[in-house]
Amino acid sequence: MIIVSNLILFPLATFVLGYYIVETVMKREEPIHSIKASWIRWAILTIIVVTFIPVLTHTFYIVNDFNAPFWSTYQTVLLSYRVGNVWLAVIALGALLIIASIRKVHPGFSLALMVVLFFVIGLTSHSAALSPVAGYMANMLHLLAIAFWIGTLFVTVFATKHFPWSWFISWFSPLAIISVAVLVGSGLFMMRTVTPEYVNSWVLPYGQLLLLKHLVFIPLLMFGVVHGFFLKKRVEQGKSPKRSFAIESGIALVILFITSIMIEQVPPHVVEHTIESNDPSSLFLLIKGVVSLPLTLAFQPIGLLFGSLAVTTLAYLFVVIRLQKGYWLSVFLTLCFVLFGYIALMGSVN
Repeated sequence: MIIVSNLILFPLATFVLGYYIVETVMKREEPIHSIKASWIRWAILTIIVVTFIPVLTHTFYIVNDFNAPFWSTYQTVLLSYRVGNVWLAVIALGALLIIASIRKVHPGFSLALMVVLFFVIGLTSHSAALSPVAGYMANMLHLLAIAFWIGTLFVTVFATKHFPWSWFISWFSPLAIISVAVLVGSGLFMMRTVTPEYVNSWVLPYGQLLLLKHLVFIPLLMFGVVHGFFLKKRVEQGKSPKRSFAIESGIALVILFITSIMIEQVPPHVVEHTIESNDPSSLFLLIKGVVSLPLTLAFQPIGLLFGSLAVTTLAYLFVVIRLQKGYWLSVFLTLCFVLFGYIALMGSVN
């Protein structure tokens, strides 16, 4: 249930943050998107509801395992456990956001509240548990970088004919570059903290998800590069890049879903110790048959073959995005790159 709540929570919170970014930066008299204020209020209410699921889950766990009374346990979880404190803070922030929306307060205020909301949600992360200060800050920078980049992208899916694409690209491109730089930097730091044995971690579900996330991130970055550096001239000619941005948003959503699932997986800080108390990845066992640590990455013929296919596919994807033709072909090429890259890496690990 907690995984389901995360699958709803992070995309919704990212979307709301992106909405307030666009509203703050691009306020116009004519409607530039079709997002209604009521949608945002319902999204905020949903965030409050789904962040309650971990509270309920912890409560039932204690009640069932220790035969404790429900109401006193619920109060203890709510007031004494971090997950309960986080939910109370989310209620307060959510209420302020809804009031601000109803009273039409400047969107910059709501944007600031959403940033605080992300900091609150991040208190329950694995990085915060393993490294209370540095790990927490790295995780928050990671989440906010994703949210600022991807959340703003989500809004473009609802762009109207009045959407000022040229101006949007002029300020969104620097924002995306900064977000990617922060994303990569904080990600590398968290890998040192949470997953220092990157290749070995592939034997565990967390490591497999992290590998898939990295593979999906590469085509997403390709879309971002093309949109940021090669699209402005076509936009100035009156051509709308809405469909291309929509595909980039869809790929970004996949990364959010993977991240949402990873949050509830056991982080492989020391893989040899983690696997003693946790099952290995079913996908890894299906491919390799057995777990034998440590793993070594040495490219075999199958790895070189599929690695070459992955690189070729990525180059072709660049051309397709650059020409803004074959939108579904770009989706197909993205899937092929992830598949070829995955086979290349898993076929080269022993």
